[in-house]
Amino acid sequence: MAGEIRFQLLTDRFASSSKTSKPCDTSTRKYCGGTWKGITEHLDYIQGMGFDAVWISPVVENVEQETAYGEAYHG
Repeated sequence: MAGEIRFQLLTDRFASSSKTSKPCDTSTRKYCGGTWKGITEHLDYIQGMGFDAVWISPVVENVEQETAYGEAYHG
């Protein structure tokens, strides 16, 4: 819709569920393990930043090995 301010995110890079003890630290170039539940638990946070829509990038299968750039996280 016109006038919406969208927040784009990669599910895996945004947030883990609060039920997961592993924090989401992407500074190590490792994937986060973010989940749909992690996104829904942070909707108030996203809205508080002034966004009124969420654009979730497609979920793709990860490459399962270390690459020259670190651990793959979005295919």
